[in-house]
This record gives sequence, structure tokens and C-alpha cells, in this order.
Amino acid sequence: MLVPISWLKDFVDIKMDLSELMWKMTEAGLSCESYQKVKEEIILDVEVTPNRPDWLSIWGVAREIAAIGGGKIKPLKAKQIPAKKADLPIAVNADVKLVGRCVGVTISNVKIVQSPEWMQKRLRWVGLRPISNVVDITNYYMTDLGMPIHAFDYDKIKDKDLVFELAKGGEEFTSVDGISYELSKGALIIKDGGKVIDLCGIKGGESSGISSETKNIFIHIPVYSPSLIRQTSQKLKLASGASYIYERGVDADQAILVLSKVVESVLKLAGGEVGSEIIDINKARFDGWPLEMNLNRLEKVLGVKIADREVLAILTRLNLSPKKKREMVSCLVPTYRADLRIEEDLFEEVARIWGYNKFPKTLPTGEVLKQKIPYGYDISEEFKLKQLIRAAGFFEVANLSLVSEEMLKKVNMILTKHLRISNPVSKDYELVRSSLIPGLLEALKLNEESEVKLFEMAKVNYRGVTGKIEEKYLLAGVFRGDFTEVRGMIDLTLSHYGIKEAEASEIKKDREYWHQTKSAEIGTVKESWGRFGEMAGQVLKSIGIEGRVVAWELNLSKLVKQVRPLIYQPLAKYPAQIEEMTFTLPDRVGVESVLKMIKSVSSLIEPVEMSKVFEKNYTFTIRYRHRERTLTDEEVGKIRKKIAEKTLRSCGAVLVGKI
Repeated sequence: MLVPISWLKDFVDIKMDLSELMWKMTEAGLSCESYQKVKEEIILDVEVTPNRPDWLSIWGVAREIAAIGGGKIKPLKAKQIPAKKADLPIAVNADVKLVGRCVGVTISNVKIVQSPEWMQKRLRWVGLRPISNVVDITNYYMTDLGMPIHAFDYDKIKDKDLVFELAKGGEEFTSVDGISYELSKGALIIKDGGKVIDLCGIKGGESSGISSETKNIFIHIPVYSPSLIRQTSQKLKLASGASYIYERGVDADQAILVLSKVVESVLKLAGGEVGSEIIDINKARFDGWPLEMNLNRLEKVLGVKIADREVLAILTRLNLSPKKKREMVSCLVPTYRADLRIEEDLFEEVARIWGYNKFPKTLPTGEVLKQKIPYGYDISEEFKLKQLIRAAGFFEVANLSLVSEEMLKKVNMILTKHLRISNPVSKDYELVRSSLIPGLLEALKLNEESEVKLFEMAKVNYRGVTGKIEEKYLLAGVFRGDFTEVRGMIDLTLSHYGIKEAEASEIKKDREYWHQTKSAEIGTVKESWGRFGEMAGQVLKSIGIEGRVVAWELNLSKLVKQVRPLIYQPLAKYPAQIEEMTFTLPDRVGVESVLKMIKSVSSLIEPVEMSKVFEKNYTFTIRYRHRERTLTDEEVGKIRKKIAEKTLRSCGAVLVGKI
């Protein structure tokens, strides 16, 4: 937000020099780290946090400067709106559930000309384009007092009966800048004779906009629900200065004051006469609310003692009307401070105005808790697993949990099982991910280094078969390599959990991004723990990745349930005989089935590993060992012969070479 110093001085008598002012504002939370100079004018660049819509005006920033001791605030005065002299009747019908408050008045016989140079200059300083006197006045006071104002051409309103309602969806609307929109369901609109003339809080309509021929106008200042304006703005991907303010909330209490200032300026700069009584929908009193604070608790929470008189002075400068009674301070919160609701909010106000940099620097003290916290999350196992994966040469990444529909289509994922965000910030982040692989593939594409290996460990959410929202904790990795390497990562992970037996099987359904033949499920006959293998070539092409990429993804929530107590055995006294056997495997014969088959031949065979692959030839490393003695070549030869016979008989695997 751009804030000219000379404009600020309309409201506050600034006593600080520029650098001290910017530092104090930043320290209090109203960040101001830079400024620009336009001729003789200094324009501050202020960052306003979403919880402080009262700062979205020159008047609001001036109040804050006064609160931090930057000068004395000047009273905000407005002349009473003159009595009706012309006859320009208008009716406004608004449900208070849709419109919290709406004030307005008609003015006759105005002259549309350029606004004065001083007003045009100020509007340009804050990034607004001057248009005409009436339009410039509405933009000026929106910036000045932080409340959006809209002016209609009265003569273009046919029925003189404005109706606020929610769009049914599909209605056509042309904005004041000539752009047509198809309205989304639930958008708040104003209709005149069944025609949409205003997209509330976002854009005025072309059919009722101010032009050079305008003679009579209707000025209105409505108060809308922030969530309602936000939803419409997001759905239509349409934003404006007014919507930015409405999304954060405006102060309904000052509506009449702002209307008075606007009418005063219109009569002065455009002429004319008031043509109606003041319209005030939901003309209720908008009073502040009481809030108490305990001074003893303030000291305990902040950890420092601030003199009572200084606490009261700070609360007074914040316009909170403090009254002290023993250890309690009662305040009356003004309506523009909607963020002050609990006692701790008052503590924070005192702390930030007093100055966070005044707090003494202390080191934390206390005893380290020796007992495990009930239901506490132990990250030690997660840390050990991550260290294991890093030791294998992988780099950890942390991708966003939201993905785009376009990305999911590229990787052939089922859209219906993904949760959709109702108000996404953009189309790139509208669905909750159900897998870590798409994000890892995007990260791999960004890293041109061919040898890079990436992994991620995180939770994902998805819609289950029954429609219920479910969650799982996954470990996934991607890299440019081959099938044997990725199977090695599976075995490494399973060994961490002490799992020795696992079965690889064909992926039966929802293959998604996995290769048709070079991928597999891993788990047991009854339950799948995850998948591994090559990525489908078409998927890689759609993402823009060249070459061959392999990946694995395991459900850690399921693996944890498979953990069994470790059984330690003494080191073998006798050496193993180690040899390699190469088999030519027929199509559709899985390596996992051959591994299990070899192991089942004899109890003297220790875990078997696949060590090499060349076309259809697979080499397996086999260890023979007896726990009580050294095996003879003859004994090993008999086992070797059984292996060759059984693999040939059971699955057609042909031994390469002689036995």
C-alpha cells in the first residue's frame, strides 16, 4: 500500500524524522521498509497484514502513527448531509444476511468534469488513474478512509428499485470497463428490473456507470461479507481495489461519516442538490465491545514489568478507552478493531506498541522432560529412515500438498478421488495430492543434473472407495536408473522395518503413471504396501522429461504394522559358498517368483539377490551355508541341480551355461 507523507499530515502531526518513523512503524507490525520520492513528495510503501483491514486507509495508518508516538491525531470531522431539495426517489431492498449495512443518497444536477489537480495528483501517488470528478471522489475517499464507495448514473436505473441477491449462475454481466463475464453461482449482485447492474464489492456495471453525460447520481456505501466477496473474486478470477478491502472487512459504523464526506465533496466539486432522504439499511447502532485485561497476568505472559501508567497510556493512544480498577483494566474496543476479541489480544497490543526490541534477551531455562509425552509423535524412526535414504545418495525435497488438475491429467491419475479446494488461490493449487510421485517428477524436471536422486516423506489425503476422506503417510523417490536399482531401494526400506519377506506382483488396476510391464506392486498376497518400477514413457513425455525414470512409493502406515521384534543370531562360524546363476526368463515371469523359488529349494540357501540384468537374462547371487559345518562342493552341486530343474519345470526359466 502506498502512503504519501503529505496526505498523512492531513490526519496526524508527524514529529519523527523519516527513518525513525519507518523503523517505529515496522517494529509495531506495520512494515515500512522502503519509500519512493516523486518530485518533492515522499511516498511510503507499507505492507498491511490481512488481520488489520483498519490499516487499509490513510486515516488508519495515521491512527497507528499516533499510537506509536509519532504525533498527535487530528479529529475527523464531517459536515451533516444537507436536507433534500430535489426529488430523485430510489428504493433499496437488501437482506441483512447479505448486506450488513447499506447507506446512500441521490444527488441531482451534477456536472461531470475533471477533478482538481491536487486530487488527481494524490490519486496518481497511490497508483490510481484519475477519470472524472465524481469517480475520483469515490476512489479518493476509499483510499482516504478505507471504505469502498460506488456511484450510479441515476437516470440509467430504470425501475429505481435496487434488489440485492445471490446469482443463480450463468447470468451475463458487463463491467464498467466493457468486459463481459458469466457469473458464478452465489455471486452477490444488484439487479434493476431483472438486469444485473453491479457485481457487488468487485466491479460496477457498464449499464449504470458514470459518463460525461451523467446529470443525476446515486451514491451508495454498502458493507458486505468478506467471505462472500472473496469467493466470487476467486471464482471469476477478478479483483479490484474495493474487493481487496471488502475481503478483509470494513467498519460498518463509519458508513454515514464516509457518506457525509463524499456528499460534501460532490456538492463542492460537481455541484447539484441532494435528491432523497438518506437511505440506511440495517440502521442499527454499531457499538464497540468491552474487553478486560489483568495487569498481573500481562506481566506473567510478557515476562517483563511495564508500568501501569504506561500500559494505560498505550491503550489510550490505541483509542481503547481504558479504565483501571485494582489489577483489572476494562477497555471499550472500537468497531474498526475487529481483531481484538480476547485478553491476549490486548497483551499483544501493549507489547508491540511498547516495543518488542525492549524485551530483555534471555536464554530459556528449565528441566528437560524425561518421560515420553502421551500421544507424542516420535520422529526418531522417521529421522533414521531419512538418514538411510540419504546415505543411498538421495536428496530430500518438500513439495506443496496442492496440485493442479492439469498435472494430474498428465500423469493419468483419477481426478474423482482427489479432494478439491473450494477457494483455490489459483488453478495450479486446486486439488489435494494423493501421491508424492507427480511432485517429485516436477522436481526432477527442474533439476537438469542427470544423476540427481530425489525423495519425499509426507502425508497425503484422498477420497476412498466409500467416498470417505482418508489419509496415508508415504515415502517416495524418483531417479534416472533401472529396475534393479529401484528394487534395491525397496529392499533397503523394508530392511529398516525388519521385513524379510515381501512379494512383488503385477499391478492389476489404476496403473496411472507406471510402466505397463516394468512396474510392480510390493507387499503380501492380501495387502499391497506400495509400488515401484519405471514411469510410463507417455507420462514422462507429457511432463517434458527425457530418458528413463524409475520410482518407488511405499505406504509407511502399513509398513509400521509389519514390524516384528528383531531376533539376533550369532555370527556364522563357517563360510558361505557364493555363486551366480543366470537364467533366461520367459515373458510375464516375475523376478520375485524366481527369487522365492530358488530360496524354497533348500534350507541351506540364504537370501537370494538379483545382481545383473541383460535383455531377458537375469543373474542371481546365491549363498549356501550350513550353520554347523563347511559345505562340500558335492552338496552344493546337488542343490544347484535342483534349482535348475525346479525353475525350468515351474516357470520355464532356462539356465544359461552348464551346471
